[in-house]
Amino acid sequence: MPLLTSADGRGARPLLVTSAPDLLDDLLRLAAAADVTTTVATELGALRRAWAVAPLVVVGMDRAEACIAAGLPLRPHVVLVGGHVEDGRVWSAGARIGADHVIFLPEAEPWLIDVFSDLDSLRACPES
Repeated sequence: MPLLTSADGRGARPLLVTSAPDLLDDLLRLAAAADVTTTVATELGALRRAWAVAPLVVVGMDRAEACIAAGLPLRPHVVLVGGHVEDGRVWSAGARIGADHVIFLPEAEPWLIDVFSDLDSLRACPES
């Protein structure tokens, strides 16, 4: 599944980067709760195309190292979803990918729904 999109008429969509089916289901459910349509990228070509234009990028820990190895440019509004708060690799990957936030589900679900809901403010100030 290289790239999945569906038009919602609101411009660039948030980008979800994960190959983990359970995490993808959770992220899609949270985006739907905020009435947001997303782009999902699991392969490098699709990821490169969407990385620069998405108002928000949510990366699963399962794809963080691939994003780092691909040399994707640092950008604002990147969220890394880790598996376990005690796992030092999560925090290291978050720093190397330039994540603004490292979160853990299900604890951060309300926060992520709020972020999805507030995408218009991210689109208005892409460099903040």
